Amino acid sequence: DRQGTLETILLECVHGEHSMLTRAAETLIMYVDRKSPSGSQPLKNMRKGSGRAKAHAGIVASLLHPGASLAVSLRDDDWGITGVNSVEAVRAASAFLAEIV
Repeated sequence: DRQGTLETILLECVHGEHSMLTRAAETLIMYVDRKSPSGSQPLKNMRKGSGRAKAHAGIVASLLHPGASLAVSLRDDDWGITGVNSVEAVRAASAFLAEIV
């Protein structure tokens, strides 16, 4: 089983709808990470835990809805969530929730 965050699931959903945006955001993150010193204070949070996924989702949200938060982008834009049954992480989370409820 894979571990992840809500952002991980959202990125899997939006990738089907906006694959070019998700790839471009990942390229930007990799570039900035590679070009910044390993001890760079501004990137400290991005480089630990789920920071990369959160940054990735935030970039996609900003591209879909400039100036808006991730929550607003989710509310107002098509993140591909309508087709969630095709995303393995969503099916696994749904099955897990069904077991504990």
